[in-house]
Amino acid sequence: MMGQSMAVYGIVQGIPEHEKHILLIQDKNKPEPRMWKLPGGKNESGEWPALVVVREISEEIGIVIHQPLDTDIIFKKAETSHLFAVYAVRHYQGNVKAGAEIERAEFFTADQIKLMIRNNQILPRHAMALIKHLGII
Repeated sequence: MMGQSMAVYGIVQGIPEHEKHILLIQDKNKPEPRMWKLPGGKNESGEWPALVVVREISEEIGIVIHQPLDTDIIFKKAETSHLFAVYAVRHYQGNVKAGAEIERAEFFTADQIKLMIRNNQILPRHAMALIKHLGII
């Protein structure tokens, strides 16, 4: 996976008072309607995917997560131009706050996520990862 263009995201678990919730964000500089997505982003030249998700989550929402392992990848999809992957990651320290590029960062229950997916409020690949993670049929 190293050296390949990747977009990596995280389903953050273990955030105090939000253990049963899923954190989603909205980017500031995206066209309307602003879709919800998981925190994360693209790798920079040669950057290892697990380090990308750690860096991006820190930049976007201000928390530190434990560095994930390749076995923590819960969803992967090869795209024409890059690989899209979602890790299950664990909160280490810090409080969630929207970074400079983030419009909103909010927690949602599984039921809210299901409704948002049905209403096309979550980016498609992110919705696919959440469907797999939540076991939605």
